[in-house]
Amino acid sequence: MSNSKTFCPLPFVHLYAQPSGHVKPCCIAETIYSHNLNRESIGEVFNSEEMKKLRMDMLNGERNKLCDICYLAEDRGEVSARQGFLEPSNNEFEIPETTDGEVPLEFQYIDIRFSNQCNFKCRTCCHDFSSSWYEPEMLLGGLSPDVNKVIKVENNFMENLKKHLGKLKKIYFAGGEPLIMPEHMDILKFVTDKELKLHLHYNTNLSTLKYQEESLLEYWNKIKEKGTIYIAVSCDGLYDLGEYIRVGFKHDNFVKNINKLKEYNIDYGIQYTVSTYNIFHIFESIEQFINLGIITNTDDISFHYAWAPDGICIKNLHEKDKFKVISLFEKYMGGVSNKTKIELENILKFMGTESGDYEEIKNYNDKINRVFPKTK
Repeated sequence: MSNSKTFCPLPFVHLYAQPSGHVKPCCIAETIYSHNLNRESIGEVFNSEEMKKLRMDMLNGERNKLCDICYLAEDRGEVSARQGFLEPSNNEFEIPETTDGEVPLEFQYIDIRFSNQCNFKCRTCCHDFSSSWYEPEMLLGGLSPDVNKVIKVENNFMENLKKHLGKLKKIYFAGGEPLIMPEHMDILKFVTDKELKLHLHYNTNLSTLKYQEESLLEYWNKIKEKGTIYIAVSCDGLYDLGEYIRVGFKHDNFVKNINKLKEYNIDYGIQYTVSTYNIFHIFESIEQFINLGIITNTDDISFHYAWAPDGICIKNLHEKDKFKVISLFEKYMGGVSNKTKIELENILKFMGTESGDYEEIKNYNDKINRVFPKTK
């Protein structure tokens, strides 16, 4: 399957759910709005007609629109997430055979966004993924009055999910902010009590290393006795830039918690989301990360671009700004690793060279400045 133009292992072995209960083949695919884990069983959702058709399309070499985000990225010459999962280093999953698209309910990889509960209010986010966005979106008229501040999957979902984890190899925790969620703590205790050999992968703002009074570092140490931990730390800039983009981010606290990860020998890296706010600061940020000892080289950072909302999307930069970005990248690209070059080249390909809808950026900033601090 490694040479397939359409195949991806995730729809065969992996369950993804949003806090609302809506499901996708993976976190970047199109949402299947006709199904919801708060209304239906895991089996009904995982083996829905849409999912069965997707699997058969992949096996038959046909593109399915649910996965257009990867296919279109490949058309632009980017290395897509789908292609990343086909790399030999990611070849950890046993793909079940199927003749009709239905597969056993034996998840090898789960990515459940239990809740939108989050203690940050990033300018690049929204209420769907941060409860701290509730008041701003209410003020801006973007939410119906009957929407809850905290959105979460139903309480019995976790007990039902545990029945299907016999072949589990990997759990991905994101949110919201997973480290402050009771559901995350429930899973962590389940994994340690059962002494499961797993890989736990996090996407976290690293604002805390405790759940209430319990040390997460101690739990991770126990899990490391049999399994592995990787912490992808979301950080789009340090000092004033980081505190401007990610409202709630405190530079000194961030550095302190990074040093704690190093003290406990917890494997981590930086996940840097490129938007209109920081695209001109990428190389400055790299230098700061290295100077502070947060990373040793650029292999320790993963660069991704934000494709939504339109107001932060680099595609919508003016042509003259895009050429400034290209010039900046050409000047400094020689000092980064091959992995980083590929990621930054992906960003340039996504951005393009023609003027985008700059009014989207202006309108978004005007809107955000009504409810966010205006100064760096």
